[in-house]
Amino acid sequence: MLVASRRSSAQEKGDFPVSGFLFVYGTLRPGHAPSEIADIVRTLEPVGKGTIAGRLYDLGEFPAVVLDGPETENVAGEVLLLPRDPDVLTRLDAYEEYWPEDPASSLFKRVMATVALNSGSLERCWVYVYNQALPDVAHSGLASSSHFGISKAP
Repeated sequence: MLVASRRSSAQEKGDFPVSGFLFVYGTLRPGHAPSEIADIVRTLEPVGKGTIAGRLYDLGEFPAVVLDGPETENVAGEVLLLPRDPDVLTRLDAYEEYWPEDPASSLFKRVMATVALNSGSLERCWVYVYNQALPDVAHSGLASSSHFGISKAP
C-alpha cells in the first residue's frame, strides 16, 4: 500500500475527531508495520487485545477484513489509542488507500465497529475493512494461520 498525501475536506476544515481507538489485525500492528508507516504506528498506545466479528482474508501482501457476509468468525487483533493529532489518521488513511472524499475508489475504508476486548469489555473502534471485490486468489480463514503473525482468535 502506498503512502500518499490526500486530505479530506473535513480535515482541512478542522472538522476532525480528536482521538479514539483503532482496531488493527495485520500490517498496522505494533512490531509488524512496514517502514513507510512504522513511525506513525509507534505513536499509537496499546490498549489491549481483542476480537471483531468478520472474515479475514489473505490477499498475499496483506490481510483484509470483511465485516459483512454469510460467514463470520472472531478475528483477533489489537486495540490502540489514537493520539489527538489529525495527521495520524491522515497518514493511516493514505497507507490503507482510504480516501474519505472518494470511498468507492478506496482499497480499504475506515469504519466504526464493536470490538470485544479480552478483558471482557466492548469498545467502539475504527477498523480498516476491505472495500473492493475479493480477488479469486484470496484465501479465507487467515486467522488460523501465522502468515502475518496472527494467531487464531479464541
